[in-house]
Amino acid sequence: VVQIDVSGYRDDCGLDPRADVLAIFSGSMAVTAASPFATVTPLSAYTELELVWPGNESKPTGNATGTMKVKVQPFSGGPRQAVIYTVEVQLFYMELHPGPRTAPSVVSNGDAVDFAVFAPFAVDTDALDVYIGPFWQATQAMATQSGERLLVTLSSEGVVGTGKELPVTVTSSSASYALGFNVSFTSPVITRVVTTLGSSVVSTERPTMIAVLGDGVALPGSSTASTPPFGTAVYAVPVPEKCNSLACQSDHVQAMVNNGVRNLCGATTPISPEELRCELAPAARARLAVALLVRNGGNSFNMVGALADPSDPRQTLQYERPQVVVRDEPREESLSSTSSFLVEVANLPPQDVTLGTVQIYASAFDVPPEDPRNPGEGYVPLCSEAGYVNETHVECFRSAELNASRLATVKPYIFVQVGEDLVALEGKRDVLKMKQMEIHNISRSTEFEVGLDG
Repeated sequence: VVQIDVSGYRDDCGLDPRADVLAIFSGSMAVTAASPFATVTPLSAYTELELVWPGNESKPTGNATGTMKVKVQPFSGGPRQAVIYTVEVQLFYMELHPGPRTAPSVVSNGDAVDFAVFAPFAVDTDALDVYIGPFWQATQAMATQSGERLLVTLSSEGVVGTGKELPVTVTSSSASYALGFNVSFTSPVITRVVTTLGSSVVSTERPTMIAVLGDGVALPGSSTASTPPFGTAVYAVPVPEKCNSLACQSDHVQAMVNNGVRNLCGATTPISPEELRCELAPAARARLAVALLVRNGGNSFNMVGALADPSDPRQTLQYERPQVVVRDEPREESLSSTSSFLVEVANLPPQDVTLGTVQIYASAFDVPPEDPRNPGEGYVPLCSEAGYVNETHVECFRSAELNASRLATVKPYIFVQVGEDLVALEGKRDVLKMKQMEIHNISRSTEFEVGLDG
């Protein structure tokens, strides 16, 4: 007996649910003798079955059955006679209904969970599959009679998945049946974020492979050979420099996910259940947030499931900082309205990373401004415009005279900023020297001035 579930054919064929439908199913049979001494002859190798599904009805009218026959002739010299085999094809509507709920609302990977459905007697219980969201669950089916139908319990010895409010469904053939409740998995935990070379500093010039380590960051059994759906995705985005707490970053990162802000990490690759990797793109930003995204009620990664703790050095990554290169002797500059000067910079990101945003600051302070976008008193921008000369040098152009009194020093500390807020962590003093005032001549206005010889 071959059973064909027709419950999904309206959806599969894109049919209007209000239309009356006559579905015609055809079955054919191809046979081959397993023994070279026997012959097989199809007597009726084709059957056609019709099923009426009235519009606005939840299921078709009745079932349909057809038959196909084949004759098997053993070795002609033997004592056995030919045998005729009949293949019966049945069309039926698989109607599943949720059974008593036994699954908890929150589960962890590896938990034993039962799922129950009511099904018709014709159901092939071994063909029923359970999914939590997109994650298939290995189950064993046990059926007991419950009135005029079966109560089928699908038992999983260890559920697998990640995410929140994932719908539970049971599938048979091409049809899917929602059990009417959702299940959430416990959140993964990040314990370390590091480059694959063991550093916490990432390049502003080229992509860097990073590893996110922790508990439950990937599905059990994950490896580089794993196939989708993966449980989590690494999401890395820049956040404001002052956003250095879990609470602040959680709000910022979720807002960025909602707004579709570009993920600086490429495709996530599971290495093991405790490790994920991705390639981090270069950027000129001071603070980087790293999160794991999970599914929330669907198939897309749309919710922050875990966040690296910005207060834990083991979980933070920093883009390498630019730094002014100190010369043997500081150059004396007048910093007039028509002057320009060159500054050599180590770790200078490419222009396509900084988008051409470069500034040189002078200050009497040896620490950088807290917010380079609004440096405040004591930090004097020296460039009205700055341009790349090559991979290591920036030229600073001026358009106004410098008020040297704002610096309160003739040998200021020099800081370089690239991008929106990536600035050197310390200033370098022996880079520029402010040109001093010179007194060329003294003359008196009158010979009777007080204090002068008369």
